[in-house]
Amino acid sequence: MNTTRNFKIGLESLLDLPLDKVKENIIKNEKCLLKDLKFLDLLTIDETKSKDKALRQGVYLFFDSEGKCLYVGKSQSFAQRIGEHFGMSPKNSRNKFLKAVVKKLRTPEECDAERYQVYVKTVKEEIGDYGLLIIAVNRVLDDDCLKRKNTGKIKLVKKLEKTLIGLLQPCLNKRNKKYKPPKPDGTLRDNLP
Repeated sequence: MNTTRNFKIGLESLLDLPLDKVKENIIKNEKCLLKDLKFLDLLTIDETKSKDKALRQGVYLFFDSEGKCLYVGKSQSFAQRIGEHFGMSPKNSRNKFLKAVVKKLRTPEECDAERYQVYVKTVKEEIGDYGLLIIAVNRVLDDDCLKRKNTGKIKLVKKLEKTLIGLLQPCLNKRNKKYKPPKPDGTLRDNLP
């Protein structure tokens, strides 16, 4: 995985691709290593890719160090939501990704004995080489097709999250079995339920 800042995709670039190409683009796209992620990276889009420079709502994906998709989530504010995933308390209700990683990598005995320390240990030792990819839903409502479907951005982000969970089957999403893989034919636009 690269450590470049080219880890943001505009949804408009994926909408008309067949699902196998969408999956391929997501897997092959550069990711930002979590150890290299800066707060400011979560606020703006690369100016060459979009006229709208503010990074607002969309979907984010976490990948392990081998490039396997672990978690897909949605956000109305990437800086806030992604940060919430790394709350260092077992009692935190918003740190779903970190809790799932701790549960996957640590024994229950370790978690019980170390409580808070196991979260710090996992962040420092394990997930720095995990990657982040963002799919921004900034300008999509300019698209007449989505307007006709009466899809606001919030609904579109929810539908995109469900579709990508079904397509990528990330192992750390609790609800991933609930989302069936989308229809293999057609484009991403056709498969947004």
